[in-house]
Amino acid sequence: MISFKTIDMKHEIIKKELEVKAKRLLNSSKYTLKKTNGLDFFKEYGKHIKKADQLGEELTDALNDILKKQNVEFENELEKEELLVEMRPVILEALQSFMKP
Repeated sequence: MISFKTIDMKHEIIKKELEVKAKRLLNSSKYTLKKTNGLDFFKEYGKHIKKADQLGEELTDALNDILKKQNVEFENELEKEELLVEMRPVILEALQSFMKP
């Protein structure tokens, strides 16, 4: 395994891979809001919002898969937190996009 300190340049690769996976998930029928009108819209939107936790879990799993594929190991919790801080905007953007009606 490669130490995280020796792969600082992989941050962008990891981020791009996560962005691609997030877009793929958001475009899947599983996370697409059904087009409806009136009260049906609110019912469907309520069902849609309930899937946010599941999407967050799938994004976390995707990040873990990417790290495994890239052979990333952390020497300490600080290194792990630094990467998570860099990846947080990708995950937040995906969740915000998901929540928009």
